[in-house]
Amino acid sequence: MEGDKVEFVADFCKPNAKLRWFKNKLEIFHGHKYHFLNDDTEYKLVIPKAKLEDGGKYTLECNGVTSSAWLYVDAKEPEYYFTQKLPDKYEIERKKTGNLECFVSDPRAFIKWYRNGELLEVSAWRACKLHGGGDEGD
Repeated sequence: MEGDKVEFVADFCKPNAKLRWFKNKLEIFHGHKYHFLNDDTEYKLVIPKAKLEDGGKYTLECNGVTSSAWLYVDAKEPEYYFTQKLPDKYEIERKKTGNLECFVSDPRAFIKWYRNGELLEVSAWRACKLHGGGDEGD
């Protein structure tokens, strides 16, 4: 799952061997994104927080011997929230056009409006205009 810690573990009979890690045939190196750990004959590749783009084929190579595994990273469900506080109430004069507006964290959020606890249905006399996430204007 996106954001989870991932570990690839391999055991070789030779302790402290010189080995290399690859992702999709390109060598990767120890750093912020990838951590390489070694404890005697156990070798680990750790990805602290997996991202979608981390998916792929990972290979460990030592003296011409390789071992590979695939990583598939599932997307995390987006967390939706209001980016601006909603007003306590909207006032619209009867038979006048009104504008209900909210700003959410993701444009894929499904918005529902309620009046006195009743869901407002979109119909011919009500139009909805969708904008991107954040606090963008028209």
